Parts: sequence; structure tokens; C-alpha cells
Amino acid sequence: MKHLESRLQTECVRWARLQHPCCRKLLFSVPNGVRTTATQARIAYAEGLVSGVADLILLHPSGDGRFAALLIEMKTAKGKQSPKQKEWQLAVESVGIYRYAVAHSFTEFQNLINNYL
Repeated sequence: MKHLESRLQTECVRWARLQHPCCRKLLFSVPNGVRTTATQARIAYAEGLVSGVADLILLHPSGDGRFAALLIEMKTAKGKQSPKQKEWQLAVESVGIYRYAVAHSFTEFQNLINNYL
């Protein structure tokens, strides 16, 4: 994860956990972008790591009951999803019970969380 994207995600998570009590334990990151050794990467993939998984997962149903969880890919204003991220998004959306979204700013993230909950 790029440094600017990391700072944006940190700010968003901090806000969500303060603003919405349900996010304190149920909103978490997926450390796919963490640099590791080749051996650690092989172990992680063997343990179930999947390329393209969204940056944040909120294991809480939507306020309207349509979705079981919210999966958020964080991007900077000019950021684009990788092919693996798009592939994973399609897989998630095909299940039909999860909401997937890309947030490009703090305001977009706030609106997404507030509207979802």
C-alpha cells in the first residue's frame, strides 16, 4: 500500500471507530500490501492469503438489511484498482450478500460508512 493511501486509510479507520461503536472491533484491515520475504509470502498464501482482497472489512450488516458485510478498497484520488482487485470485487459481488465499494477520499469513506450503517 502506498504511503498516501496508508495515511488515508488510517484516518478513515480512526474516524469510523470513534464515530460508530460497531466499528471498534468489526472493522479491520487485510494486510495484503505488507512486504515480506519470499518464504513468508509462500506461507501466507498456503495459509489462505488471497491477492486482491479489499483493504478493509466491516463485519456488520447494513442498516437496511440488504448486506451482511461491507468490503472497502481504499484508493487515493487518482488511484485505480488492480486487475486482481477487480477480479476479487466481481467474486464478492456475485455472492449477492456483500457490499463492495472503493473509497477515494476521507469524505467518500465517511459517506459510505454512514449510508451503509
